[in-house]
This record gives sequence, structure tokens and C-alpha cells, in this order.
Amino acid sequence: MEYFIDTIEVDEIVISNFNFTYLLKEHKTYYEEQINKIGFNFINNLAKVLISQYRLKYYATLDQLIKNNNVDRNEYDFYNMNSFDSFLENTENNIKVFTEKDLKILKSIIDIADIFLKNALNENNFESLINSFYKLKDKLESNNFVLCNDRLIKINQDSGTPLFMYEIERCV
Repeated sequence: MEYFIDTIEVDEIVISNFNFTYLLKEHKTYYEEQINKIGFNFINNLAKVLISQYRLKYYATLDQLIKNNNVDRNEYDFYNMNSFDSFLENTENNIKVFTEKDLKILKSIIDIADIFLKNALNENNFESLINSFYKLKDKLESNNFVLCNDRLIKINQDSGTPLFMYEIERCV
């Protein structure tokens, strides 16, 4: 199965302030709120695309490393690939980036993580792959783009059956 992997250059994306002269004559507050929501959602959706692109590059790099050196696969499995996958999936679904400046910061964070991915391929090194993930994770959390403190809590349902949910807090 072939997957399309391409990159978005944030500078190529036109995010401009439109002048909605006629639209804002009547019901100005309503339309300003709607326009702001559209802008915020647009930027946040671009952030989700950037995270998705990183995930594809991450898997492509992992595939090449396994193909070239299956012996180190045990080392990768030791680091619990499921936790990597769940963090990246959670990040893709819950990333919060609402300004153009933050989008550019996110792009630079992903560029740094991509350098580690390229280094992993060049040196055939699983450690660089793992470092790529942790650099991305640390920078996303330190910039408060993702929720970083997931705790499993028990909630009792009416029938007394315990349910488990994740309580998520913002990084401090």
C-alpha cells in the first residue's frame, strides 16, 4: 500500500485578514465571532495536518529501519511503541494551535523532529528515531500545544461498576 507523504510549508499558506466591509455592517459582533472561529479552526486543522505528516514520516522511517536492521527492533519495542502511537494519535486529535505565530512554532518543532528522523535513516539508528519522538513530545508539551498529564481515574457508574477514564490537565 502506497502512502502520500508531502510537507506543508507554513510560509506558503496564505492566512490573511480579509476586509468584510459589507458583511460586518449589520450584525458585526456575530460575523466577527464566526470569522474568528473559522480562522482558529483553519489554523488548528493545519496543525493537525502537520502532526499527521510527522506520523507518516515516523512510520516510514521505522519501516526503513526495520528493513535495514531488524535486530534493533527489540530495542524499539522495549520503549513501548504503543505509548508512542497513543501520544501521537492523542496529539493529532487534541492539539491546540490557534495563532499563526504558534503554527510557525509548531512547524519549527516538527522540522527539528524531522532532522532526527533523517539522521535515523542516515545512520540506521533506532535511537535517533526514539529521540525524534521525545524531542517532539517535550516541545509540544512545553509550548502547551497538547495536554500532557493523563491520569487514569476510576468513576463509579450508577450500577456500581467502575469505569475508567482519563483525566487530562494542561501542562504547567
